[in-house]
Amino acid sequence: MIISDIILKKFKIGLKKPLWIKQHKIDFRQGILVIIKSKKGRTGYGEIAPLQGFHDETFEDSSDQIKRAVDPLVGTEVDEGFTTSADQAVKPFKSMDFYPSVNFGMEMAILSIFYARKDLNFFQTGNISKIPVNKLMLWDEIINKEYIDRIISKGYKSVKIKIGHKSVEEDIHRVLELKSLLPDDISIRLDANAHWNLDEALLFVSKVGIDRIEYIEDPISNLDKYKTFYLKTGIPIAIDEHSDNFYNDYPLDNEYIKAIILKPSMLGGFHNTARLIYKLRNKKIKPILSNAFLSGLSLSMISLFAAQMKLIHYPVGLDTLGYFTNDLLEKDFPLVKGGIDLPEVLKLFNQINFNILEDL
Repeated sequence: MIISDIILKKFKIGLKKPLWIKQHKIDFRQGILVIIKSKKGRTGYGEIAPLQGFHDETFEDSSDQIKRAVDPLVGTEVDEGFTTSADQAVKPFKSMDFYPSVNFGMEMAILSIFYARKDLNFFQTGNISKIPVNKLMLWDEIINKEYIDRIISKGYKSVKIKIGHKSVEEDIHRVLELKSLLPDDISIRLDANAHWNLDEALLFVSKVGIDRIEYIEDPISNLDKYKTFYLKTGIPIAIDEHSDNFYNDYPLDNEYIKAIILKPSMLGGFHNTARLIYKLRNKKIKPILSNAFLSGLSLSMISLFAAQMKLIHYPVGLDTLGYFTNDLLEKDFPLVKGGIDLPEVLKLFNQINFNILEDL
């Protein structure tokens, strides 16, 4: 496929309430929509939206980089072999040294073009029609019977609750309340965002217990203390918020890391994420796909990628659109009965809400 044109638009998505990401207050999400056109008239869309507190690059960094890349990329050929192999990166992008969020958006735009072609099979979902999702609970959400009844009625089988932003005592109370109200068939994932030290994390587990807990993400700020924490508690640990290079160096052959949270926009795209999924499977570690508060466009592509990678047993972290006031997609993202309806995703993942776009 030959790239004939690249169009860049910027957008803002409102939030129903501010998000706090590692002491950064986020009042809205902003990003860049990449529109790639092929010589044969096909169009693909990708999202570049670094999140302050997660990504090293800023919106301005990404904007400057992608604007400089347009002219060198127009007229280049994209290797269609990428669509069938996790071992091949998109050739025009491989030498560009893009920021992770930029490479993610560029890969997404190319893949959305390829996906529309019946002769290519990168996103073949087979008989998979639904991807399970974990319900996200932020730090300030009130836990009561009415709230839990809504979770049950919507069919969720996994709940992820954010902890570590308040006092340990408050978090203990919230999680104990959650455990008392949730039925046994709904698992609980904890995410401390590395806010605690070892003593605080140990106190929390001593009061909450480990029953019903699938894992705890980033329980303490010091990675070197993870083994000690696991040996003292027995609670499975998940790692999140790291770059692709981190996983190339971090020793995953251990007894305490049971899951890795994979955000493709932080890992530099679908190629890097697929390669890491294969690596984790070989080590019997759960690969959990997630996102950094991206739009429905990105969530659509990530859910299709989850199906392609056969990640149907691990609920994905894509329950974030409920915190937005609008979206990049024209229609509502098809989150039903605790999962993502893939046939519906196929109908809307390129239906863009052009009303929120401006020239970059």
